[in-house]
Amino acid sequence: MTSLVSIFLWVICWIIPLTVLSYVAYFLVTVPLRRKERARFFLDLLESEMKRGGNPEQAVVALSRSRDRSLGARFYLLASHLENGLRLGQALDKVPRFLPPKVNAILQAGEAIGDVRKTLPVAKSLLTDADSRHRSAHNYLIVLAFVFMPLIPVFYLFLHAKILPVFAEIFHGLTQNEANLPHLLQFSIDKGPLFAKAQLALSGLVYAAAFCYVGGPRVSGWFRLMFGPLVDELALRVPWKRKRVLQTFSAVLSLLLDAEVPEPVALKLAGKSTANEAFQLRAARAGLLLEQGGTLSAALNQLDDSGEFHWRLTNAAHSPGGFRAALDGWLESLDARAFRDEQAFSQAVTTLLLLINATMIGFFVAGIFQMPSELANLLILW
Repeated sequence: MTSLVSIFLWVICWIIPLTVLSYVAYFLVTVPLRRKERARFFLDLLESEMKRGGNPEQAVVALSRSRDRSLGARFYLLASHLENGLRLGQALDKVPRFLPPKVNAILQAGEAIGDVRKTLPVAKSLLTDADSRHRSAHNYLIVLAFVFMPLIPVFYLFLHAKILPVFAEIFHGLTQNEANLPHLLQFSIDKGPLFAKAQLALSGLVYAAAFCYVGGPRVSGWFRLMFGPLVDELALRVPWKRKRVLQTFSAVLSLLLDAEVPEPVALKLAGKSTANEAFQLRAARAGLLLEQGGTLSAALNQLDDSGEFHWRLTNAAHSPGGFRAALDGWLESLDARAFRDEQAFSQAVTTLLLLINATMIGFFVAGIFQMPSELANLLILW
């Protein structure tokens, strides 16, 4: 009976809480992935329905009659707005959380040129297989955030409170308080709380980044309300984000130019498709330059400091296949380079944090093992 009670208490106190915690962690980590997969599923269904004929509004209303719960409640709210006579772009503005902001803007750009189907490939390119694209880049950070980060400060504090004082007492007892503690052991005792605080500060940064990742567009919107375009300006300083913004802008702009949309309007719509206010301001300045009589080539210098986009679009203007076909290779290159940069940063951060923790733990271990060596030296002197 006692063993059964022990097993029951073990299950209640440990197994169930750990299972619940693991599920919550899994749910939070996969929220952005499920958000992207739901949007991609919607775009696939929309494209399939539109191939049968009809406009996007009719396609969405037809999909809503299936009562498929996998699309979520916001999809049916979108369909109800369309049934009430709104256009797709207007309905998307009413339900901004249904699709990512970039996808909303791209579909609205397609509506502006009168053919949403042309922009669907660009929108779907932003929603590539989320699991395979993000697994290798984020696995290290997930393990670090949910395994090492909570345990390391506890380990430091436990060593400082329970282990190191015992070694210090043993050392003073053997030397009858006639010798000072070994330097590394004394350093570990003095700096143990500082190590724990530093680790907690690093944990706070990692968890803040995880919160922004899970929160997605909603959290980004909060930051924009507080800090305005500064948030998006900082995002443009991040190499992989800048490449993805430029990729989205280039893809939408090339489609609009191929559809013979006026250049100032094309710049404005393409800038909006990036969902980056700082880049939209640059696109607005470029459009103003066009309205004042400037050339498209000169206006594009406002958008890309490196000049690469400028000369690629200039060359694409002479391509018989149109802007979109001429820029396909460069767009794929931008996507690959952005993914490479994100992976490199993720692995560099995790490696750096692991090295810092290994160094700190090394000080503790070296301090403990220095004590026998110091005692042996004292015995030889005696």
